[in-house]
Amino acid sequence: MAPCRLSSRRSVPASNTNAETPESWAYSPRTPSTDPASLSERLADGSVYVLDVRQAHEWRHGHIHGAHNVPLLQLKGHLASIPRENTIVTVCASGHRSAAAARALQSVGYEVENLKGGMRAWTRARLPVER
Repeated sequence: MAPCRLSSRRSVPASNTNAETPESWAYSPRTPSTDPASLSERLADGSVYVLDVRQAHEWRHGHIHGAHNVPLLQLKGHLASIPRENTIVTVCASGHRSAAAARALQSVGYEVENLKGGMRAWTRARLPVER
């Protein structure tokens, strides 16, 4: 009898459409989001704390002025340095890692929003980037 081989072209059954994937987490109703224009306005009045969860080399290529860099995998160890009195806006390159960070922060009581589209959306909106 020939060995059974699994095809690498398997599709997800329709019954599994509610499975949580990174794509479905990114803009979950449980994770409020904000857009670049709104964040830019709110930065001017100091009402938000921008937390950029990208790696250091990504940060060095450009970030939002006034943002604080804590890579996603180091977030748990830096919670004490993140203020609770402001709304935290999480940022990454596209919005996926920052959505994970937002969910993690929400789970420990922070008021958090995710920047929809991340730095890509920020630069597309022609908003200033600090290097």
